[in-house]
Amino acid sequence: LPFGEALRESSGEDLFSWEPEDLLDYWKGLSQVRVEEGAGEIRADRGELLDRLFDILVVPEVLEPTFIVDYPAEMSPLAKQKAGQSGIVERFEAFAAGLELANAFSEQNDPLYQREILVSQAERSGLRDGEVDEEFLFALEIGMPPAGGLGVGIDRLVMLLTDAGSIRETILFPQLRRVRL
Repeated sequence: LPFGEALRESSGEDLFSWEPEDLLDYWKGLSQVRVEEGAGEIRADRGELLDRLFDILVVPEVLEPTFIVDYPAEMSPLAKQKAGQSGIVERFEAFAAGLELANAFSEQNDPLYQREILVSQAERSGLRDGEVDEEFLFALEIGMPPAGGLGVGIDRLVMLLTDAGSIRETILFPQLRRVRL
């Protein structure tokens, strides 16, 4: 199921095509979202807002095993552009029973395109004074063959199989905290 279609089915709106300001207003208006009074201005980019809306509107409804495909490029800056589809990347996530079980994407190996994405991301975020990882980009320039990866959340898979109520119940060695007396 394509990402944009999943959002449209769950919301009844074409959120995938909305501007960030409109997405933020929609997100703030959802009953599941609690915005603290005095929190100041909430700023988020389009990719982050789409991700938040997807988590609230789509994920809880995905009960049957489902692959969500065709993610927006803003959500996956290291993923390869999907051929012939501007703004969409080769990425999928596997869901079942309202849980994300796996995340996968094809690695972006075009150094010029990757530089554009990283520079734009650095300028928008304001982190590290707009710097990009030049060593990473140099490695891409030397040459990176087509590659991809899949990450499976074993703890989430165990949670699904055991019908655990919380992911904490599936972690083999949880961090211990001191008990105050």
